[in-house]
Amino acid sequence: MKFFIAVIIFFNGQINPNIYTYQYAAFSKMNVCNAFIEKNADIVEQSIEEQFSSDIINNKMIACMTAQEIDKLSKQTQGEKWQQQKHT
Repeated sequence: MKFFIAVIIFFNGQINPNIYTYQYAAFSKMNVCNAFIEKNADIVEQSIEEQFSSDIINNKMIACMTAQEIDKLSKQTQGEKWQQQKHT
């Protein structure tokens, strides 16, 4: 099983998060992935700040997740966005 670094961002005014992954980072063990995040927290944080202004980010989380977990979360948030639009 592979683990990926997922960056989950709530932008200002958003109810549902945007989910991003580090494209070239994949790990075969969860503890190795978590250790990478911990060791490189400053670099990971800096790369997020270079891509998105901190003024527009309400909250964020960086986590190790499998592709299946990322897909499930993405589908849940997309479904919630669709339901909100439908009811509006």
